[in-house]
Amino acid sequence: AELATLMREKHEDQEYSEEELVILERVQRKFEDVDEADYEHIESPDMFVKMDKVMGEGASVGIGRAVTVVDATVEDCAAWEWAKMTREKMRLHHR
Repeated sequence: AELATLMREKHEDQEYSEEELVILERVQRKFEDVDEADYEHIESPDMFVKMDKVMGEGASVGIGRAVTVVDATVEDCAAWEWAKMTREKMRLHHR
């Protein structure tokens, strides 16, 4: 949510299609109904990531979240991911 907020603040001129606005509104309504106390902790495969889930009564799908703290700018995170993908592609395709 913080990343989405940051992106909105940095790019106020961003425009969404009607379909995207409907999806965003529907998801926001679902999250408004979820109480923080309803989340159940689940084990994370990464010791730096906290994971939780919540399932509504009788629901066939649930809501999951993963939280971590990254001490870097959004731009640094994007550069790291890009570099990682490039290294993985080189390893896979240039043997």
